[in-house]
Amino acid sequence: TVATRSVVRQRIPEKIPRAALPGQSLLESNAVATATMSYYTDKVAAFVKFLLMLRDESLALSDGALPETQTLAYLDHLFLLGLSVSSGEKVVPALAAVHTQFGSILKSRHRLQRALRGWQSLRPAISRLPFNWPTICAWATGMVVAGHRLAALAMILSAVAYLRPGEVLQL
Repeated sequence: TVATRSVVRQRIPEKIPRAALPGQSLLESNAVATATMSYYTDKVAAFVKFLLMLRDESLALSDGALPETQTLAYLDHLFLLGLSVSSGEKVVPALAAVHTQFGSILKSRHRLQRALRGWQSLRPAISRLPFNWPTICAWATGMVVAGHRLAALAMILSAVAYLRPGEVLQL
């Protein structure tokens, strides 16, 4: 019943290990996993450090300021550092999660999307090479010695059949 759910939900905040960020509700703070929020917080800290490094008052991040110009400058900075486009793609959701007042502003900005497309065209993603066969066999041998026969078999099978980890787990 509604009354039972209400009583149960009143106890939920006691069980939640992390506190909400300032300005976030209980549900907002739990919409993003704890590990992801920690990662986002680190990304935003790096962004703020970049802004402080610039010491440019026109790029100061405040509640009233539009973060688009600051974010574009930071994306340029990350690109020039040689990072992949995936690191730039995580800046916008990190800012939106940590600074909720910027969420709708950042997600609707075409200049940010255009900057990320430019990054992709200037530096296309490169997929990594697969591990070589002797390395896979050495790992599988180590797993067998450690008593993890099934995991070793899954590793060999995924290498031979080009299976993703999720596909091997479904077998």
